[in-house]
This record gives sequence, structure tokens and C-alpha cells, in this order.
Amino acid sequence: MVTVIRPNQEFTVKANVSRGDTRLVSWIIFQGHTSNEANILSIYPKQGLELNHSFPNEGKFRLAAYNKEIQTKSDFQNSAELKHVDIEVKLNQLDGTKLIPKNSDDFLAGDVFRKDFPAVFEAKFLITPITQAEVSRLQFELEDNAGNTLNKGVKTSNTFTFTPRNSNAKYTVKAKYTSETGAVYVQSFSGTSKSVSVRDITHTAELIRPGTLMNFSVTKTQFGTVDGDSDLPEQESIKWNLDKIFIGTGRTITISGSQLMRKKKYHIEAYATSAIGKTSGSNTDSTKNDWHFEVKDNIVEKIKVIKKPKYGIEGEFEIEKMTFPSHDPAKDGAITWIVTGPESARSSEIRFKKIFSIPGTYTISCKIGGRECREPLTLEILQPEVIVDRCKWIDEDHKSGNIITEAGIKQKVCAFVHGNGLDNENLTVTVYDDDSAGRTDVYSCTFTTDESHKTGFYMPLTITQDVIDKIKKAGFSDYGDLYFNIIRNGSDLPVKNGDKKLGEYLKVTLEPKIVDAYFCDANDTQKLFSSSLDGALYFKIYAINLVGRKIEITFITESDAYWTWDDEMKIKDWKGIKNKFEDEKIRDTKTGTFNEKGEVLVPVDLSKMGKPKNFIRLNAMVKIFQDENAEEKQEEKGFYMQHNNLAVLYPGATLPTMAENKGAVKVGREKIQGGGNNNCDCKENYKDLVWGEKVSCDFRKKVVQICGELWGESRKMEMASGLMAVMKVETNGSFKAHQIMGKPLKNMNTITKDDFWLVTKDKKTGKEKKTSRAVGLIQFTQAALETIGEFKGGSGFDKLHEVKLNLAKMGEIKQLDYVKKYFEGSKEKIKTPEDIYLHVFAPAGVGKDDDYQLYKKGTLEYTQNKSVDIENKGKKYGDDGVIQRVEILERYKGSISEGSVHKVKTFTCGNFGSQDNTGKSGFYIYKDGTIKYIKAEDSIAYYVQIKEGSNDFVKVNALSKNSFGLVKFPDSGSGFNRYGTVDSGGKSTIEDVGSGDHYLLPETAAALFGIVSEVKDKNWEIHFGDMSSENGSDPTSSPSKTSSHHAGHGHKGKQSGLNIDFRYLNKNGTSFQGVSSSTLFDDSKNKEFFKIAFKYGFNKNYATGKSYSGVNSKVGGHYDHGHIGALSIAFETVESVDTNITQ
Repeated sequence: MVTVIRPNQEFTVKANVSRGDTRLVSWIIFQGHTSNEANILSIYPKQGLELNHSFPNEGKFRLAAYNKEIQTKSDFQNSAELKHVDIEVKLNQLDGTKLIPKNSDDFLAGDVFRKDFPAVFEAKFLITPITQAEVSRLQFELEDNAGNTLNKGVKTSNTFTFTPRNSNAKYTVKAKYTSETGAVYVQSFSGTSKSVSVRDITHTAELIRPGTLMNFSVTKTQFGTVDGDSDLPEQESIKWNLDKIFIGTGRTITISGSQLMRKKKYHIEAYATSAIGKTSGSNTDSTKNDWHFEVKDNIVEKIKVIKKPKYGIEGEFEIEKMTFPSHDPAKDGAITWIVTGPESARSSEIRFKKIFSIPGTYTISCKIGGRECREPLTLEILQPEVIVDRCKWIDEDHKSGNIITEAGIKQKVCAFVHGNGLDNENLTVTVYDDDSAGRTDVYSCTFTTDESHKTGFYMPLTITQDVIDKIKKAGFSDYGDLYFNIIRNGSDLPVKNGDKKLGEYLKVTLEPKIVDAYFCDANDTQKLFSSSLDGALYFKIYAINLVGRKIEITFITESDAYWTWDDEMKIKDWKGIKNKFEDEKIRDTKTGTFNEKGEVLVPVDLSKMGKPKNFIRLNAMVKIFQDENAEEKQEEKGFYMQHNNLAVLYPGATLPTMAENKGAVKVGREKIQGGGNNNCDCKENYKDLVWGEKVSCDFRKKVVQICGELWGESRKMEMASGLMAVMKVETNGSFKAHQIMGKPLKNMNTITKDDFWLVTKDKKTGKEKKTSRAVGLIQFTQAALETIGEFKGGSGFDKLHEVKLNLAKMGEIKQLDYVKKYFEGSKEKIKTPEDIYLHVFAPAGVGKDDDYQLYKKGTLEYTQNKSVDIENKGKKYGDDGVIQRVEILERYKGSISEGSVHKVKTFTCGNFGSQDNTGKSGFYIYKDGTIKYIKAEDSIAYYVQIKEGSNDFVKVNALSKNSFGLVKFPDSGSGFNRYGTVDSGGKSTIEDVGSGDHYLLPETAAALFGIVSEVKDKNWEIHFGDMSSENGSDPTSSPSKTSSHHAGHGHKGKQSGLNIDFRYLNKNGTSFQGVSSSTLFDDSKNKEFFKIAFKYGFNKNYATGKSYSGVNSKVGGHYDHGHIGALSIAFETVESVDTNITQ
């Protein structure tokens, strides 16, 4: 570094010495900037740490210090420098040739001067500060384009100020400095003056009501941002046009409501010199000094069904979407609901309720100020009915069942109901015995159906001893003829034919009986009377009053039919049967046990049947073992097949020609279409669960399930009641996932991280102490969350409260998974239901004796639970300053006792009775981005996986394909919405554009539902814009103008339904109207959104200037919105998926 000074300017240089005598420090002055002996000019011995010096003449010099005494040049040899400073002595001059603007942002844009605004320039010198003499030798000149000197401007010291008055005038400003020797130095700046031009104005609503006042302001010129009048001194030169008509001047303009009464599109623009003159267009073009908006009446765009109406059951409706976000009665007019159809009705309420008592097709419309809604709602109201001759008793077997007419004790049967309109109903199925003594009800079950039960369902029933006792008590015999009927709850209008005798009748007896035995295929769909020895053959037995009995089946071959045959299969003494066939060849032996349906199905090993030249007949004799639970010894019984059910086995591929040959006969099975198992599991399995009536059926099932997984099937009910008792105490009886310690239960959606703060005061110091409140079903604390790996200690309260907020908002069923996780690590230590309570409340007491001391007086834990000690005052351990295990358990025992009177009594299971969960058609969207598809017709259901790795899916929507193979994606839903008006489409010279702008291929919609599900999980809300039009072309509302077609959203029908626009996410996780450079834009959230989109198959994604993975940042025009797209969305077509569909 070189220091420049003037001639004769005194200069001081200092050195530092860490050791030695500082008085010996000597200084040498060299000519030039090198420390050579030949360049020595002067030596200053023993000068000390400072040297003051000046130079009379110009030149380059070095001042060097040495930590020794130097008297002569010979002393300089091999001396080490302490420090040196290089000096250049010069007369002052201008530094460079460029004249520098001062505060250039105010008046300069590049080399453009701001007309009528002071321009300030500063001459920069080599040596500063400059002296008054130097100022006197500095002159400024202002020249025009012709080189003429203008007598304008003011010089102040080394600055020059002038104000350009002409537009498009070229000016040159020069600074001239004459040194003492007469040398002249010049700096200059040239530029052209321009009037201010408007670069941006405020952006307000794009839609307004008639008569709405509008304000606009200039926010930016070419010279920078405008925040107030002081930033725009030229404001009187700013002009405003409304639809090409001049309406005023100034930085701001107000358009009165009276000027905006006509319902049409308007165009406002601000300018200083000339207007654009373009009144059509959009707010997304490159022009920012104008704004397009439209005056429209508020109308109902879409009606939402809050509660689906049913025949005789009230439906509820509300406005899902209007042109404007809210209804203003004064400006919009009154709301009028109108129902047309077999019945009519009108209402002026915000929400409309109606009971439909006549079946038929209805139209629900909602007018605002007499104006029709855009999409009236069409409803088909069906009277639920059952088809009498299709209602059967069956032995349910997955998706179908054999029709049965007889049953016995311990046997599981099913009442199969077939009909129409049976979905979303609360029904009671009653089974009754009807004989000469009259009707006797023996069983009933109440449940709620869902969409899958529209055409039918089945209700399992086990013939218990209780059923038999009821039959005996009211009848004249030990058997009963069982029918069933259906009662509709919640409405005075019945299920059609529901009061009829349904199921023909099922004869229930106590005598063991073989109803049928035959050879069949593996799925018991066909009776087989012949089989190749290379094929597969099974043997099926259906019996009554033999559930749980073991049997031995002996397969024998007979060649001569010399026996006498019974007309029916009778259970006889086994010895007699064995003797009857003792001479026959035993080919194979199998064992089995009659299942709960009274069935046995075993394979026949055809490899053991020998190698006949022509054929052999296969028979079976069956030994029934004694009942293991019988009090008295019984004789062994058995039976053999009827002769006409024997199977012919042959060695080749062709059945031999025989007069008695019979083809396969289809087994009498009833297909269960649209129906599911409506067994009320709660009534049969969970009726003894304490506090069961306080929670849903799903909650009860989940609690029992996790207790079975933790502590085994045999103890699951005992432990489940213990867990229910714990959750009652911990949640103060709310059983809610968002129950916060010490606070009343509040709306889950209003909870924030701040709700978890617990502020206490130290009694001695009075200082506040902030800790964190527990939350959830078992009141999760920080320690509990660390135990289950959901929180890392030391991460801070903000992170802790974020985790707790997620727990609170996930819902009870999902949170039960975390409850299970809390117990998993200690399940081996937990031996009793009491241990469950202790593991939550005082883990140290698990497995200990009753007198084990948990907390002592003087500890924080005792103080927090002191009431437990006081409550037990007068008892063995009560109020003694110590809380023992037995005291803690008093509250648990109280909860168990109180909960016993709150077992579930009314069974309205909302999520049982689902149809087979492997065969629902539609798209299945997995959290890892995989999409599977079971072929569907025009209506396509969409199911989203609830949690990655699970089989639980939830139905999110059902969309119908149009004639172009596209589906209309909903405008709004949980986690998403739309922006912009709906494009109308029309014909043009380049393509015919369909109406609408929200159409996608079915698989694209599936991928988008996957994205939305994750957006919803994060509590974000994404707003979607253009997709494709109804026919797959680029959407537009001005088809005749090629530039208005939203290119890239249909590619003229060649890439339809694959591209989607969206507005960027702000800091709150909600889409906003603005650009990616805005302070509202959240970089991490938008980056994560593109990452999610890429996972679901969108790989042609645009965000201008954003270098995200899977995003093209170089495609222009995407500053204020993002784009996701693909050439195709990958999915796998399958026959079935292993899922559990929840509601």
C-alpha cells in the first residue's frame, strides 16, 4: 500500500517494538520503494518509535525502522526491518476521468437524467480532504449536445448541481482542475434527460361489486420506488386514464363508486408522457403501469352439501363459493334458496335445511338479489328399499356366500340384505323367530351405513345360547324359524319392504346334522363330479351343531356299487360305517375342524389315488370325534357320502364316456354387491370396555387392537379398560387428542404453539418461570416425547411446542399410535392394568408393592400431586407427607368404577360394514408417490394413503370423465383453492377451446390429490390456476386472440390435462398474489412444494430464477406463479390392492 501526500506535507510514521530498548530504534529514508543500501537518502540514529518528516519535492520514498542503532551505511548491513511505509509525494489532481454522481438513485437511471430533478456530481481528488486553494483551482462546465457551454448550475466546494429542464436533451458535465504547475485534469459525465415514467402501480382486486370505490397509486418509476409524495415531485405530470379516458393527475387517483356502476371490464393506467391505449389484456402481462378489473354482481358459484339429504331425513346446504368471498346484503341483495322437483320450497337463510318426503329428482338453486347461481345442485332422493326375494341367509365368505337354510348353535351366519338407497342410513336389523306362538325377537344390531352399502350389506350373527334360550322360551319346540327385518332410525318414513319377512327363514335346531358334503374347486364355487388326476380337487362339508368338533376324512375308491345307500347323509355309529367300507382301498386321510360357519374344506391329494386305466369313483367316509367338552362319554359317530355325489377320477385329459356323467354345478352363492359386513363389532366384542360410550367405535376398536398387540389377545380387553381409565383421568374425561394440561378444551383449529406455555411464579423471588404444558390422550410431556423419539432434548421450547401442536391436531385415532409407541419399550414390565396407569403417571411405581414411596414432601412432584395425599386422609397412608403407590392408584380405581357405568349401550358403529377392501375401483395414491389404479367406468374414486407404510386409505373424491376423457378437478377443498375467473373458451383460427380451465387427465388428478394430501398435512393451503380446458386445449376467454391462449396447458390438444399453475406460498403456508422477490415469498415452503410435486411424477416444472431440484429456472414469465407439469403421469393398473378404507 502506498500513501500519497503533497510536497512539504508533514507525515508521521510509528513503529512497534516487543522487546529491547526502544530508544535505539533508528530510521532510514530510501529513494524509491525498495530497501537497498544504494537508495539510502538519510539515516536517523536512535530516533525512537516515531519519525516526523516532510518531502519538498515529488517522488517515491520509503521510511523504514530498525531495532538497533544505525549510524552509517555499514551499520545497515543485514539489519532486519521493524516496519516500513511507502510514500509517494505528488501535487494533488483529479482521481480518474469519470465524474461521479452523488445520491444517484434519486435522479439517475443508468445514464438517464431525471427531468426537473436536481442532479448532483462530485469531483473526486487523489488526496483528500482538499484545501481551499485546490477548491479555487477547480471549475465545472455544463455543455449541451452541440458542445455549447450552458451558464447553469451551482458549484459548492467540489460538488456541482444542475436541474435538467428539457426532455431527451443530452448534457455533459465536466470538472476541470489546474494544478500548481499548470497541468489540467478533467472528469466528465454525459447523459440524456428523460421525463419520469410509471413502472408500477398498486394492484388491487380484480373483481369488484357495482358502486365500489377504487384507489390506485404510483409505486415505482424508472428512478426507483415511490412510497410518498416526496419520492415523486413530478406527480402533477402523472396522468390517469380509465378505459382511454383521462380522469385526473397526481401520484394517487380515486375512482368513485358512481363511475363503476356498469357491469363490465375496466382498464386503469398511469403515465407521464403517453398512454398505452390497450384496454384489453390481463394483469399478468409485461405492462405493470396498468390494471384490469371487472365489475360484476355477486352470484352463487357453487353449492355445498353439509349434510347429505335422504328420504325423510333432513339435508343441509350452504354456499360453497360466491363471486366474492362474502355476502353483503346491502350491495348484493337477499339470498333466496329455491327447491324444485316433486316438492318445492324456498328459504332466505344463510344455511338451508330441508326434509325430502317424496322420492324423485330435485334441483337446489340459490339466488342472490334474484340472480341465478352458476351451478345449481341436482339431487336424486331415493326411498331406501329392500328387495324381498334377494334377502337371504348366507355363510358370508369374503365377497360372496353360500345361501343356507339351516343352522345350529355356535354357528356364524349372515343376514344378507339387497336393495337400493341403503347408504348413509342408521338402521336396526332385528332377527326374530316366527312360529305359531308368534314373533320373538332374538337379536338386533344398530349401525350406520356408508357409500359402499347403497345396494346392500350383510350382518353376521352367531347363534349363541342366548338366541336358543329366547327361541325356547317363547315357542313350543326346540327349533326356530328365523327371519329378519329392517327399521330405519331418525325418520318417520320407513325402508320400503323393511317390515316384510326377510330371509325366507333360517331353521335353527339343536340336533347335529350333515347338510351337504361334496367335491368342489378350491374356492367352493362349483360342485365337481369328475376330475382329472392331474387337476385339483377339494372336499367340502357343511353341517349344523358341530362347530368346533374335530373330524377325520378317509377318501376311498369303490369299483362295485354293491352297498346299500341312504337317500340322505345321516350321522350314524362310526363302527358300522367303518365295517361297511372295510374292504375298500383307503387312498388318503385328512383331519379338520368345523369352523364357526359349520364348514370344513380340505384338499384331496390326487397323487395318492392310483393309476386307473379308465376311471375310479372317489368316496369319503367321515369320522366325527367326541365333543371334548362333553360331560359324558359319547360314542363316535360318522357319515359317508351320497352315491350321486361321488367323483369320477380319470387319468387322461378327457373324461370317459359314461351314462351317469354330470357336469360341474355352480354352488348357490349370493354375490355381495356394494355391501359389507355390518356386524356391530362393538356390540359383540367391546361391550364391556369401560368409558366406551364416551368415544367412537373406531376409537374403541383401536384401543383394543393396540392392547392386543402389546399384551396379547387373551388380555386385550382387561388392559384396554385400564388404558381407557388412564385416558379418562389424563384428559379430564374429554378423550381428545388436543386436551392441554390445565386448560379447558378449545377448538382444535384455534390452538397455537403459545397455548402450551405454563407460566408460574416463584413464591420466594416472585420471578416468573416458563415451562411447557402436557397434551393429548395420556398427556405427553417433553420426557415422554423424547422416549418415543419425537423430540430431541435441547432443541428448545419452540420446537417442543411445534411437536405438541402436531400431536394435538392429528386426531385421536392417529394419536393412539403414539400412545402405543409410549408403552412399547416397557410392555414386558407392565403386568397389570394398574401398571398402565403408573407408567403414565408415576413410572417408578410399575411392578412395585402398594407401600412403595413415589414422592416425598418438599419435592416438586409431591407439590404437584399433593391433593392425592390429602384425598386419602384418614386412610392407612393418607396425609402423611408421602405419596405411596396405593394412593396414586385410588384415582385409577375411581376411574374404572365410574367408567363401568359408561360402557357403550347404543351401538352405532360408523366404520364397519365396508365392502371387501381389495376390490374398490379407482386410483390409490401412496405417500411415496406410487399410484395404483383398479379400472373404473366413467366415475372414478380417489383414495389417499393416510400414513406411509400403512394400509389405511381415505376416499377424498369421486370425479366423472367427460367425453374427452378428462375430469374436472374441484375448485376448492381441504388444503386447496383456486384463483382467477373461469375461462369461457370458444372457437378460434388456431383451435377450438373448450369451456373451463380446471380439467385434467384422471391420473394427473390422482397425482394432484397426492400433493394436496401432503399440503393439507402441513396445514398449508395452495391455490391452483389454469389447467386444461374441457376439451384439453389451452384455456382462454378470448379465443380470437392467439396471444390470450394459455400456452403450455394443452398444447393445442396434444398434451391435455397434464399442466397446472399455482400461486406461490407465503410465510404462513398460504398461496398469495405476488412475485417471488416479495418479502412474503417463503423460499423453503415453495422449494418443498416442488419437491412433493416431483415425487408424484411432475417433472416439467417452472419457477423463474429459482434453482430448485426438478425445476427449470430459465423459463420466463413465472415470477408471480409456479407451474408443474409432465409429459405423462406414471401409474400401475392392478386387479386389487390390500387396503382398509376409512371414512
